[in-house]
Amino acid sequence: MTDDTFKSRWLARLELPALNWKPTAAAHLAALPFCDRKSGKVLIEFLLGKLPQILVKGTQPATASLAEAFGWACLAFWQCGSGFPSFPENYAQFLHNQLKLPVGKRAPEADVITRILLGEMGKKKTDPACGFNRLQMEHAQVVRDSEGLIHEGRYEDYLKAGEKYEEYEIRLRFSDESEAHFFVHANADPHTPLESQVDHTLFWEHLSFAPAAHVSGKTMVCGHTTQKDGRPRHFGNAMCVDTNVHDGG
Repeated sequence: MTDDTFKSRWLARLELPALNWKPTAAAHLAALPFCDRKSGKVLIEFLLGKLPQILVKGTQPATASLAEAFGWACLAFWQCGSGFPSFPENYAQFLHNQLKLPVGKRAPEADVITRILLGEMGKKKTDPACGFNRLQMEHAQVVRDSEGLIHEGRYEDYLKAGEKYEEYEIRLRFSDESEAHFFVHANADPHTPLESQVDHTLFWEHLSFAPAAHVSGKTMVCGHTTQKDGRPRHFGNAMCVDTNVHDGG
């Protein structure tokens, strides 16, 4: 492998110009919503700058494979931040550090990661991947656009997660009603209006016997109490629809 072959291959994969590629690379990294520009710049410049100089003719196969794995890890974070099972820049940073060491001083994990990305059972992959995730995406811009929307002002959806869950719980508590039925998760006190039920009864109390008629005159529809025969059970004043699906029902 020559340094020109390696460099030209990765310039093409990153869709960068052969000449004066650094400004284009910097602009691309700056546009990635979740990329650390400083560390990303160091990794890409090593890939296209110093690394090709290392890969002179006669480079050991282990180093050549490690360099390819490093390139694919760089391409992963270069495309987007959320398309892969782990942070690809962490893979890239580790492989970057290992490439600076002599072969005999590299960590065993470097070879493991290289095999994961490039080869399986000694056979080269034609489409490098990490797990089930292909390292080259067909529509990376679509993912970047989605990440951009989140990055530009929708953190409140995540920061208020507790508040949203509390609202969800409240909505669950005041369950829906129809003309003839009301719906709860577990149970309801037959002598208490639905809006005044206590949480423990609604969410946790099992049916231990056929419920009495509810004060509303409506039929209760509930779950929570498992029906071992896998069939909904009608008690007259209530119907339990927990058909034991979680255990094969």
